[in-house]
Amino acid sequence: MPLWNKSEAKLGVICDIGSASVSIGLLLLRNGEKPKVLFSNHFPITIQETPKTETLEPVMLSFLEDALKSLVVSGQTRKYDLGLRLHRFEFVNLIYSSPWYVSRTETIQIKKEKPFVLKLSEVEALMDSEEKKFEDRALGGKYENVVQKDIVMVERELVKVKLNGYETNNPYDKKASVAELSIYMSLIPHSVHQKVEALIDRYLHTTKIRSFTFPLVSFASVRLLYPHELNYVLLDITGENTDVSYVENGVIIGSSSFNIGRNHLVRTTARKLATTTDIAFSSIAMFESGGLESGLHSDIEAMINEFGAKWTEELDLALKRFSVTLPMKKIFLTSGEEARGIFIKHLEGLKSTQGAFSIMPLTPNLFLEKIEYDKFVMQDPFIALESLFLSLYPFKI
Repeated sequence: MPLWNKSEAKLGVICDIGSASVSIGLLLLRNGEKPKVLFSNHFPITIQETPKTETLEPVMLSFLEDALKSLVVSGQTRKYDLGLRLHRFEFVNLIYSSPWYVSRTETIQIKKEKPFVLKLSEVEALMDSEEKKFEDRALGGKYENVVQKDIVMVERELVKVKLNGYETNNPYDKKASVAELSIYMSLIPHSVHQKVEALIDRYLHTTKIRSFTFPLVSFASVRLLYPHELNYVLLDITGENTDVSYVENGVIIGSSSFNIGRNHLVRTTARKLATTTDIAFSSIAMFESGGLESGLHSDIEAMINEFGAKWTEELDLALKRFSVTLPMKKIFLTSGEEARGIFIKHLEGLKSTQGAFSIMPLTPNLFLEKIEYDKFVMQDPFIALESLFLSLYPFKI
């Protein structure tokens, strides 16, 4: 007998696509229960000497293909080991990190002399207008990673609606004098979208694919984990970029990115030590764990401090661009664990210019009350975060 029948469960795949790695997970969703990760795997992407989106794209696709192969070989068997009789994947969810997307948040206010009834058709028309403006900016060359490329909108989400100053999840057909809509939109290059979906179809034989971007996923998950936090920064340190999203009064008010990430530290270390990026990466990880001999430890510490000063300066500028009216209270940090401590140390230095705040790394342990793992499954922080996000949307898949 199966443990769950098909009507009670959905079996699907999560692919986290970044510039530092590709992660893949096999997820079981059951009504009224925690999402369960049946399988996960993580593939670090080879660090490029001269990173550009167009040269990184084929490398990312190669590692995505490896990830899909691992799922077909190992992950598929897990459902049979558990007695599942779900013969096909109900969904595949793709979550893109930098540099594969651009995003924008717009807040629109509707104010009329007399109370009015907010209609879905009116909201859709406003969102259509904002979508076209965003696409025109992208095609006009405003965003470097999608410049002069065909693009596709992957998200157009109402992240918050207020009527007369009060947040509501059901705003339509209600009277109001003022309505405030916060819209999150994201675009990815059409060529990337097509190639990724072609790989999914080849290995998983499904067209039930939905794409997201990491800022929206992390925002929704943090809002569930910490519902009383209203003013904070979502900081995602990828291989090639650092992405910053500022949340004020519970709404993403803006996102920005700068081209300094973990791989820049690795390349700088490799050049100064006259060694390979693999050895430099290993040396940085050993520095973090305290396993280096004293001479090399001092050399790498000096490089890290030089890198950290530049990274902190760029982050400080990115935060100031938001011109926020309320101070941030917390930074929620996502990054690879091999250099997390280095970035946390340099974040502490921001307190002299940004004021007091606390730093919360989003590690797998934070999600243990919200999701579960099958035995022997690797706990990947990105798959954990994204599994939590998908559990919020079980009927939208």
